[in-house]
Amino acid sequence: MRNLLHAASLPEEALGTDRIINLPGITGTVAGIVASLGRVAGPDVAARVIFKEDPVARRIVSSWPARFDVTRALALGFSQDRDFEALIREFLEDEAAEKNIRAL
Repeated sequence: MRNLLHAASLPEEALGTDRIINLPGITGTVAGIVASLGRVAGPDVAARVIFKEDPVARRIVSSWPARFDVTRALALGFSQDRDFEALIREFLEDEAAEKNIRAL
């Protein structure tokens, strides 16, 4: 969300004619993401994840590049997530805030 809001705030001249920007992200494995989930939400939550091979999903994901050059995005002030644990915590905070808003 931060990067989307940042993009909306950029002056037109900052982007120039090249409007394509690879945003900073993080690289990981499914096992690493589930391990992060376990550290944040507890092992019982992580244990709910079932690993099942899906050849169609593997074919799609295997075609994606593992790394992007995000030099331009960083120079324009876009931010990079620290790690999956931070993303999970942020998601949980957003969900809690959403529930509080709906309760009003």
